[in-house]
Amino acid sequence: MARSCKALLVGLRPFPDEEKPEVLKAYLDRFKTAVQRYFTVPAGSPPQTFAPVAARYAVFELIPSERECSASQIAPGRWGRRWSSG
Repeated sequence: MARSCKALLVGLRPFPDEEKPEVLKAYLDRFKTAVQRYFTVPAGSPPQTFAPVAARYAVFELIPSERECSASQIAPGRWGRRWSSG
């Protein structure tokens, strides 16, 4: 029996630096035990504390596409993984 899955295509919208502090704060507060070492700002800091370092971090919004394609149509990513939706 063949196993199948569909890959979800998404677009990326980079956040401008002035929009990053809120997202960086939420990310650090939620995953602080795993990611605090990558931030010079301590978890729990107010958003404005992230403004001076915001340019150091890439922040993207994932924009779902109306299109779907089978996973076999997508080349493996940089790390050889395929992200799929079921």
